[in-house]
Formats: sequence, C-alpha cells, structure tokens
Amino acid sequence: MASIIKIKGKKGTAYRAQIRRTGHKQTKTFDTKQAAQDWASDFERDIRDRRVDPKSLAERKTVRLAVEKYLSKIDHKSSKDTIARCSFYADRLGSVPLSQLNAIMIDEATDTLPCSGPTQNRYLGALSGCLSFIGKSPYGWIDSNPCKLVPRRKEHRPRQRVLSRDEWQCLIDYVETEAKKHDSERWKQLPLYLRLAYATGRRRSELLNLEWRAVDLNEGILHLLDTKTGDDQEAWVDKDMVKRLKAHQHDGHYVFRGRFDDKPTDFDDLIRESLRENFPPDFRGEVPVLHSIRHTVATELGDGGATETEIMAVTGHKSSASINRYVKKTVEAARAAQAKR
Repeated sequence: MASIIKIKGKKGTAYRAQIRRTGHKQTKTFDTKQAAQDWASDFERDIRDRRVDPKSLAERKTVRLAVEKYLSKIDHKSSKDTIARCSFYADRLGSVPLSQLNAIMIDEATDTLPCSGPTQNRYLGALSGCLSFIGKSPYGWIDSNPCKLVPRRKEHRPRQRVLSRDEWQCLIDYVETEAKKHDSERWKQLPLYLRLAYATGRRRSELLNLEWRAVDLNEGILHLLDTKTGDDQEAWVDKDMVKRLKAHQHDGHYVFRGRFDDKPTDFDDLIRESLRENFPPDFRGEVPVLHSIRHTVATELGDGGATETEIMAVTGHKSSASINRYVKKTVEAARAAQAKR
C-alpha cells in the first residue's frame, strides 16, 4: 500500500508518494496530491501485472553507485577521511548490488584493512553514514542499513597521559640538543614545531599544513584553514613565539617545509624517538605521544580555572563533550565538589 506524505518547504507544498516492497523502497515527489496518488496507483498496478520487479530496481544500484551518490551530495570539509574510507568499500564491494549487500561482506572487507580496531570502526562509520543517506528519501535504495549488524572492533582505552612542566622542559631540552647534532632540516625545525604545539594546543595536521601567507606576525595570529572541524580558525601566539617564528622565516610555502616546496614536512618518527628516549611507561603502561601535548595544554588550562568555552577557543574543539574527554579533573576540584554536598 502506497503512502502519501505532505511536505511543506520554501517553494510551497509538495506530496511525496512512497511504495515499499521487499528489498526496495520507491519514492517520488509531486506538486499535487492527485498526481502522487495516480503515480502510486500506476506503479502498484505494474508490480501486480509483473511489469516492474521492485527487487530488480534495487539490484541495479551497486555499492559503488551508492558511494558516488553519497560523496557527491555531502560536505566533506568536516571530515576529509570520509572520501578515502567510503572509497575503500567502493573498491572492495563496488560491484555488489545493494539488495545483496550484507553484514558478513562488510565485516570481511573491513578485516582486510591494515589498521587497528578503532580505525576500522571509523571506516565502518563512514560506510554506515553512506548507506543511511541513500536509504532515506528521496533515494530509498535500501530498507535497512547492514552496517548496524557488523560487530564493532575493540576500542583502545582513552589516552590520559599528560606531561608535567618538568617533563615538558626535559623534552624540549632533548630535541634542541639533538637538533644541534644533526644536519637534517627536520631535526632543526622540530624544536619550533613542538614549542608551537605546546603554545597553541593545536592538532598535528593544522600546524603541519600552516602556510606563511596565513601567518600574521604583526598581530600574532595563525589562520588555520580547512581544519578537521570543517571551518577556518585562528590561533593566537605570544611575543616570544612571534620572535621565534620570525627567526625561522624562509622563502618556502609552508612554515615547516619539507623536501619539496609544495609539501610540508613530517616529524612523526623523530617525535616518537624523542618521547621513547625520555619517558618510560607510567603506571597505566602509557607512553606519551604527540597528541599528549594537546591533551596537556587542555589539562593545564582546565587546572588553571579556564572555562570550557575558553579552552575550546584555544584548542579549537567544537563541543563540550570533546573538552570533557581531554580535560583532567583534578583531585582538588573533586574535593571542592564533595565539600559542597
């Protein structure tokens, strides 16, 4: 039985006819209710007379077609990884009709990913978003999302490691000493990169992709373009950092230039080496990573009495939930809260 839904929008009232059959959902929108009813009546008659097989319509829609439709419609600025993650499934399962796609296929394809469980979950989330999108009107290519039946991989325990002031000083002293020993351009840039990360609390990608044309040294403002959260943001630095940036200025495109001018450098292996050299695992068995610096900045701000809004303004987080994840609640704050009971 067809259903007719009345829709009110900016362009006026419209009517959406919807027909559901096993393995397929067909929808179409009309200007008048009568036109919607007539279309639904004709379509159902064609199904009864076997002129149209609704399941065959779904079989003509493949995973690759679904991914292409999804990627053409959504805004990827908020998540650059969405394209790569959905494209992975388009490569592995692209020729599979949506009517035949099931949780086992998706689970087995995900197992082939050369990454950890949490990252595999991000891939599943991207595909699930795609399938949910093409399952809704006006597409209605599938009735249910098989990703919901795929078991999620085990997530790692959230990182809690922060650096104390003494540990931070130990780290910066180490990399500055090592930088003097090496002729490598990466080693020479690493101390400034770590200082900038500690001064701003910003993400790795935002600092590595920082361009000189987006740096205002007169005002002490870094214009961070196309960030992970989907918008352009600004980070402020003090006079000491401005002085260090001025001393670092060069003719390259990126602040932290790589081997070629059109690409920034990468410090991952140098940072891992530096952190392993200086910090043994703590009582949780956790060793600091680069992201621990961002965590440290948010924690220090919180311990210093900054509000969530103030912390978000510094670090660029978009939600209170993210801040709650990163800001460590101090023992003093817990005692103060208990004292109010």
